[in-house]
Amino acid sequence: MSKVSDIKTQRAREIGIFDDYFDGNDGQRAKLLQDASHGGFDIAFEAVGASSALATCVDGVRPGGKIVMIGNSIDPEVTFAMNRAVLHELTLIGSVSCTLKEFAETIDLIASGMIAPEKYVTEVLPLEGLQHAFERQIDPNDPMVKFVVKP
Repeated sequence: MSKVSDIKTQRAREIGIFDDYFDGNDGQRAKLLQDASHGGFDIAFEAVGASSALATCVDGVRPGGKIVMIGNSIDPEVTFAMNRAVLHELTLIGSVSCTLKEFAETIDLIASGMIAPEKYVTEVLPLEGLQHAFERQIDPNDPMVKFVVKP
């Protein structure tokens, strides 16, 4: 897992579901990712919708690797290292991340106990706090990871 927010990386460490944690801001990021994966990961998932996250994926996959882009960007265009993608024959795949089928499957996984959502939810907020919660989510220094709105 790679993240640029120390606060959110710490939360991910507490949950403990990843094998390794990388700092997306580290100037040695490409080398660290390549070394940890013995030449590059087969596949990386970009889940933020930001140029920096896509760059981390490009840095982390092996030649011929795949990058699945599920993040949605606020900006209409996200730049990336096209030459590296071409020269290393990377495959970029766009994917809608929240289909009705996936919501139903997720609900089933929660109901079965396979997923414990309380691990990921850092706050439960009233409906009146929704706008403020969205504003907080774009603040890299805010410790909020995921929130639930309770009407």
